Amino acid sequence: MVKLLVVGSVALDSVKTPFGQEDDVLGGSASFFATAASYFTEVSVIAVVGEDFPELHLAFLRQRGIDLTGLERRPGKTFRWRGEYSYQLNEAKTIATLLPGTAFFLGVPYAPARRLLERGLAVALASDCNPGTCPTENLPLIGAMACTQMRMLPAEVVAAMTLNAAAALGRSDRLGSIAW
Repeated sequence: MVKLLVVGSVALDSVKTPFGQEDDVLGGSASFFATAASYFTEVSVIAVVGEDFPELHLAFLRQRGIDLTGLERRPGKTFRWRGEYSYQLNEAKTIATLLPGTAFFLGVPYAPARRLLERGLAVALASDCNPGTCPTENLPLIGAMACTQMRMLPAEVVAAMTLNAAAALGRSDRLGSIAW
């Protein structure tokens, strides 16, 4: 049997629907793909999680027979995604969290921020601050990359790093803006 190597995100997702809300459930493309593939072949995962990643989720992946020797736990927080669905469950309110520093340090294409903004999608910016993919926590550098490489306007960058970033974390009710 061929062993499949999956490289991607193992994350914590929070999902809100009219029927309820779940926070910090197992998420990330590597988690979903590895779980599905485990029904057909042996699977190994390479990913990074933070020190806050619950053992419960690792136990689930191990129960599926997924080899987690390539999963590294690092100091800091695990990547998170938040989505909100209305009664039209095929339509989600998602804040795209873009990581221009990761594109720069990995030498991969930047996310299409301009296209996302033109389609009305809210965009947040983050550094990723990960020694393997983005060894910087310099947000002014991230903002400059967003302007020069992703064609975002300065005002869009400010909104992406403040109010939209707070909304991506589900905290825009008390963080992300300056009130006089």
